[in-house]
Amino acid sequence: MKVKWLTAVALVTCGFGLTTVRAQNGGGRRSTLTAQDYFEIQQLVARYNFALDTCANSGYDYADLFTVDGAYGTRAQGREKLAEVSGGGPAGCKDKRRLPGPDNVLHITSNLVIEPSPEGATGKAYVEEIGGGQSSQFVGWFQDVYVKTPDGWRFKTRTHVTPPRPGPSSSGEPSQPK
Repeated sequence: MKVKWLTAVALVTCGFGLTTVRAQNGGGRRSTLTAQDYFEIQQLVARYNFALDTCANSGYDYADLFTVDGAYGTRAQGREKLAEVSGGGPAGCKDKRRLPGPDNVLHITSNLVIEPSPEGATGKAYVEEIGGGQSSQFVGWFQDVYVKTPDGWRFKTRTHVTPPRPGPSSSGEPSQPK
């Protein structure tokens, strides 16, 4: 009798403990990242700049860095619209800022911070632009949500936040990549 009672108490205690742990980590979702996860997310962020700055594969290399329903801020969602953000799309690359030459604008991200989240991970990084006949300039930061898909880590959302500037357009609202 004593053994049955101890077994029942142990099962109830284990069940309560598992429920508590499950609630603390978002219902069993990812709450930690491995070293490999950090590495793969860093590579995703680096590939973003190259895909954006070169209009690779008519912009579709850029679009494929996002989930199927991924979005760049509120301006573009879905593969076709995302390809257009990088200067491409069905008609090919048309934006001179995305093609090699004097007008090409290059993006540099720095100080990437990645944190685990229930959905996968979040990140933030400063972004700067060089080229296009201008000196280097700080243009804000990215706020990202990353999710792990069968094809690897992808952007669920990427938002470009511009810093408030003196004058009438100092909203700090998301902006279009230049």
